[in-house]
Amino acid sequence: MKDELRSTKNIRRVFISLLPAQAFASGLPAINLLLSSFIIGNYYGSDGIAAIGFAGPFTLLITAAGATIAMGSQLLCGRSIGKGDRDGVAKVFSTTVVLAVILGLILTLLAAFFPYQISSMLGASEPTYWMTGAYINGQAPGIMFAVLLPSLIPFLQLDQAKIISTVSVIVMLVLNIGCNLINALYWHNGFYGVGFSVAVANVVSALICVVYLLARSKLFKFSLKAINIGCASEIFKLGAPTAVTNICSVFRDRAFNAVLFGLGGTIAVSAATLAIQISNSIGGCTIQGGFAGTSNLLASVLVGERDIESLRKLPKTLFTGIFGIYVIAYVILFIFAKPITLAFGADPEYIDLFVMALRLYTLWFFTNSFKNPSLAIYSALGKSHLVSLFYAINDLLAPLFCYYVLGGLAANISPIAGMTVVFAASALNEIITVISYIIYYTIKMKKLPKSLFEITYIPREIAVSKENTLACTIQSEEEAAAVSQQVIDFCKSKGMESKTSYYCGLAIEEMAVDTIRNGKVKSIRKTPPVIDIRVFYEDGGISIMLRDNCEEFDPNEWMKLHAPEDPLRSLGIKMVSTMSKEMNHQNALGLNVLQIRMEPKAADAA
Repeated sequence: MKDELRSTKNIRRVFISLLPAQAFASGLPAINLLLSSFIIGNYYGSDGIAAIGFAGPFTLLITAAGATIAMGSQLLCGRSIGKGDRDGVAKVFSTTVVLAVILGLILTLLAAFFPYQISSMLGASEPTYWMTGAYINGQAPGIMFAVLLPSLIPFLQLDQAKIISTVSVIVMLVLNIGCNLINALYWHNGFYGVGFSVAVANVVSALICVVYLLARSKLFKFSLKAINIGCASEIFKLGAPTAVTNICSVFRDRAFNAVLFGLGGTIAVSAATLAIQISNSIGGCTIQGGFAGTSNLLASVLVGERDIESLRKLPKTLFTGIFGIYVIAYVILFIFAKPITLAFGADPEYIDLFVMALRLYTLWFFTNSFKNPSLAIYSALGKSHLVSLFYAINDLLAPLFCYYVLGGLAANISPIAGMTVVFAASALNEIITVISYIIYYTIKMKKLPKSLFEITYIPREIAVSKENTLACTIQSEEEAAAVSQQVIDFCKSKGMESKTSYYCGLAIEEMAVDTIRNGKVKSIRKTPPVIDIRVFYEDGGISIMLRDNCEEFDPNEWMKLHAPEDPLRSLGIKMVSTMSKEMNHQNALGLNVLQIRMEPKAADAA
């Protein structure tokens, strides 16, 4: 058990450290919408809330553009970082910025010139038709920035720019609240002003992130020469599942509104809209968005590093880090459902309907912890078609089945029974999706999974075979010496010459001891460095990966700065550099990742 805990300690620490910033960043659109709804509900009533609900599919389309690019770029960038490919990182970043601007401009033109046609297509009826169109039109100036912002968030996370993310969040929330209040109290420009308030917040928040990444980031540099059509194609390919889920969600939400309108009229759509917005701002876009984004980053880096053992432990590690948060969030919403909905302008005459909608819709909090990790791993493995299928099941096929089949049967009893099923479909959809995971695993492995954490099928061929892999953890100089000997013995057992085997063991000991003596852990707790070691025998040579939780330290940069002026300084680093064929360093997700390639020719030259 001790070895298992050590091997996942860094991953768990990274997950916990990245989750808050990723959650806030992912939840920005939902938080903005919820804050707008607070003002709308109190100044425009239930019809105003319903208008936001009818505009939801178009708002989701804007989110889909940014989320698709973000998903593809973070998976592709994670792979490049895991492989130590700096040129690949530059291509991904530069291409991502251009793609976000192009898609954002297309959606801006639609909102600027066809807002009421869109309102009609979304099924808005009097008096919500004019409110919905004006709201869409008001968003137009900020749509490009609304697409750009989520596209850049993965790069901020990889660059450890938590302060910038926090500042961006605070500025967005303050501007959104301030502009909405100014519109309601002084400007009196109705729902155009509500949409324009969102636009202003998106523009300023995105510009803060853009300025930082373009001017201050050391890892990400924008270059016109780095823009690559092949990279753009790969981003869309990897982001295709996200596009599928969001497009499916557009049709799902359109059907959701239509079914509820048929069962309970505008007030039912209003109750559902408020439940969705509260659910998304707390869980759907914030907790779940941070959970999904962090899971994708971790999974993509682990795939790039071919760390299959950590990848297999990832679902359970992620579950233990998030499930308790979901439970606490649901309990709070369940207990305070009535005062929360009243505060956001729920019609007191129909308060029971609003409370029921919120309590039932948020039941998905209990199922999401099992669904997301598998999707993250399948996405990182490049199984786009499989992920797209699961998304289609979760976001279109299962909802339509619940709305029209189960909801229709319940509606024969009473409209309230039908609405109950439709509200609870958010959890039923995810249960059906997890069942589809189990079916897929059973078919591939020809056996039933022993637990819900085993439902992700990870092919062995992505990694070096187990017999050609050595995995260890080092936390002391004594352990470094012991692991060094293990590595020497491992290399000899694979037929490597004694000299090359000795250099492999020496390289690990030198780098590990230097980290233990000089490394400062990025934590307020005074814990020792944790160094994960993986050694692969492949293609007639040895590949070594060292991953630690200390402050960023690039030995290659150290060599450039100090080797010319002081030949005796840091002899260990210089020796390892001399006897290895390659030595690449990346700082990914707050962890130093050093990759060393040792081959007989390089050892002979040393």
